[in-house]
Amino acid sequence: MKISLFQIIVIGAFVAAAGIGLFVFATYSGSSNNANTAPVVIWGTLPASAFTATIQQAGKDSVLAVASYVQKQPETFESEYINAAASGNAPDLLVVSSDQLLGLWHTLTPISYDAVPERNFRDTFIDATDVLLGPEGLYGVPLALDPLVLYYNRPMLASANIAEAPRTWEEVAALVPKIASVDSRKEVVRAAVALGGYGNIVNAKEIIATLFMQAGVPLEESSQGGPNASFFTRTVTGGDVPAEAALRYYLAFANPAQDTYTWNGTLPSSRASFLGGTLALYLGFGSEYASLRQGNPNLSFDIARMPQPGTATLRSTYGKVYAFVLPKASKNPAGALTVALAFTPNETMKAFADNVGTLAPVRRDLLSANTSDPIASVVYKDALVARGWLSPNASATDTIFGAMISNVISGRTRIIESLTTAERAISAAY
Repeated sequence: MKISLFQIIVIGAFVAAAGIGLFVFATYSGSSNNANTAPVVIWGTLPASAFTATIQQAGKDSVLAVASYVQKQPETFESEYINAAASGNAPDLLVVSSDQLLGLWHTLTPISYDAVPERNFRDTFIDATDVLLGPEGLYGVPLALDPLVLYYNRPMLASANIAEAPRTWEEVAALVPKIASVDSRKEVVRAAVALGGYGNIVNAKEIIATLFMQAGVPLEESSQGGPNASFFTRTVTGGDVPAEAALRYYLAFANPAQDTYTWNGTLPSSRASFLGGTLALYLGFGSEYASLRQGNPNLSFDIARMPQPGTATLRSTYGKVYAFVLPKASKNPAGALTVALAFTPNETMKAFADNVGTLAPVRRDLLSANTSDPIASVVYKDALVARGWLSPNASATDTIFGAMISNVISGRTRIIESLTTAERAISAAY
């Protein structure tokens, strides 16, 4: 993770060449009088329509006029990029999520704080983007955020005489006996919430990470070389392990001996169950709203903020940060950085968020402003309190979290032992 002085000097030269200087986000116009600016090719997995519309709205005199975006499939994005970089055909910019960044870092170039001052960055962008603050420069330029929220089946809650979505995890547990239907063989016929398992729970890793965050468990700690470890077994005053309590709560929903039993590994995926009308609560990202609506136009559901511990004084949820990052193999790094920064002014970032639909902008001023959109208002509120995680390789952490859950469910290990194993594995993956 440590970068050389040479790299810092080089990226500083790129910035100077682009005419950016000490960049101030609030006043950058994104306009350009240079008709000969080289093209900037961007790759990512976000919808191409959002980038195309934003570039067109910026106008032909904007520096964004030189940018073009290529949408890639999430399943093949990283391998396509690595192969392109190896063959000398890398794009000039990438848009990646915070859980992809470290896995690609060996192919990327940091952005010097001489180009983007840390003070300006912190004043402009929300707390979740702090994951982009590296020890010697920015990992990337923030673009948008996707917070984890709660979706709920309105008729299922109403039929149980529940008037509104649960606000706390205690309320989530309390509604299980009112909604869940379990037959004499302990088969779940109707589920209240998809918690306790792993393989068939969409976003399981992020849900568990949210519970850990809300319990005060540090998922990573930074040193001079960047993020380097997870501390799931850290104790607090009195010797308690917050992560153990959080994981015990989570696992209780898949334990047939508990009153909260409502989920098991034989059920369809949580998303499919929600769309099929057999799951009352679905924990998903704000960006999923449109696809859920399309998945079952007849389903009566709504969106609410992520549940919190009943004793919490500060709200939090998991947030996936999307950012522009600079490939080392870019043929036009100065132009690429100019384009990335041109997406950060107020009007441009708002336009991009509106064009995507249900991603939140990451500027503080945009999220603090009121919005009349009933969906965006929820997404924006949870984006303000979201916390990111610069995790090691996404596939590796998914495997580690899955083993942590399955080992306890199968009885192979106790919760604290499983946490210890996961902590070591994630620390080793950094």
